[in-house]
Amino acid sequence: MSQHLSNRQIAPHHQVLNLPLSYQERLKANPDWPSKQVFKLEVHGSSNAEAILSEIAQRFSVRSQVVVSQIEQISGVRYGSLIVEIAGHPWDQKLAIDHCRCQGLSTQLLGYV
Repeated sequence: MSQHLSNRQIAPHHQVLNLPLSYQERLKANPDWPSKQVFKLEVHGSSNAEAILSEIAQRFSVRSQVVVSQIEQISGVRYGSLIVEIAGHPWDQKLAIDHCRCQGLSTQLLGYV
């Protein structure tokens, strides 16, 4: 069995990353202006979420804050999730999230705060 397959089998895909209660209470399905988008970002492999978040702040005039993170490294390969809030103009937020996807991060919109 290849090492890559072994890493996939033991990767923490089943981990549940919970949004803190303070966010759950404030989370809305629809945005009010101004609002921050709350996303779950999935890291699989060589993507460096922290560097990507820094890059989107510089390129797209958004501010990001990691709310909760659980990233593990298995045989040199990173796996895990981050919940991030992104603030800025809605168009800039969209461009920033699109950039995250282009850089190999899976994204899921959880709502707005």
